[in-house]
Amino acid sequence: MKACDRVSLTAMGVVCVALFLGAIVLEPSRVPEVKTVVVVDVVDGDTIKVRGVDGVYRVRLEGVDAPEKRQADGLAASAWLKGKIGGAEVTVHAKGRGRYGRVVGDVTLADGECVNVSLVRAGWAWWYRQYDRSDDRLRQAESAARVDKVGLWAKTNPIPPWMFRAQRTRGPGR
Repeated sequence: MKACDRVSLTAMGVVCVALFLGAIVLEPSRVPEVKTVVVVDVVDGDTIKVRGVDGVYRVRLEGVDAPEKRQADGLAASAWLKGKIGGAEVTVHAKGRGRYGRVVGDVTLADGECVNVSLVRAGWAWWYRQYDRSDDRLRQAESAARVDKVGLWAKTNPIPPWMFRAQRTRGPGR
């Protein structure tokens, strides 16, 4: 192989790598960092469907875990969330994507109120320590909801959704 052929191949390789890296850097992320959107549906107590300029997508409220739809208080948690933000313009502060492809992040109202924190403070969700151990806002909100016995904390021993899901997975008697 001639020296000029090696230079051409090397140059072509450098160009290909540069184009590839450029595509990675220049490709807009599918997860918006901060977007103002409209809530078009409340899927359940901790997941909403929103519409923005980049389409319709689901958002999982970060750091919270609300009762499942088929669980006690699941419909009440969904109803509370729908009453709070259904049809509203909100801002999604995305942190990434979760296991099921949903955007995961904080959701705030126009006045700056964090819906994640409000949901926990109203007693309709747990602070999901497994995924957000350091959020003092959520820790304080859950503590206050427990003390005030609001929402699901009005019951003696509400079952956390992660335990409910585990029981359904294992089935009775296992």
